[in-house]
Amino acid sequence: MTFDERAPYYSEQAGVRLVCPSDDTRLLLQQVNVLLPQIWRDGYRYQKGGVMLSEFTPKGQQQTDLFAPSSAQSDALMAVMDQIKAKGLGRVGFASQGTGSPEWMMRQELLSPCYTTRWEDLPVAR
Repeated sequence: MTFDERAPYYSEQAGVRLVCPSDDTRLLLQQVNVLLPQIWRDGYRYQKGGVMLSEFTPKGQQQTDLFAPSSAQSDALMAVMDQIKAKGLGRVGFASQGTGSPEWMMRQELLSPCYTTRWEDLPVAR
């Protein structure tokens, strides 16, 4: 798919401030699912979307809410998921990511050969 300059253009953004800092992917996905319907418009061919994070704080040094639930279970779950993901892409994920090959990944059909870093790209003399 190529960019069509005649197609209608649309750009929008939305934001949310978390009650407590979090690195829990489940919580972040919940917030994305709340914000996306606010900015979605039918009739446009969306090319890409993004999520920006800001106001980072070191783990264990953030100000928490008095009534916020403990994050110990969440931290343990995220640590296990990170360990599984370290063994290879696609081994574990969230239902909202879908299944199969991610269509949103970078397109590489016009990728230049990497002669200096990939053996299979080296030309062969015959």
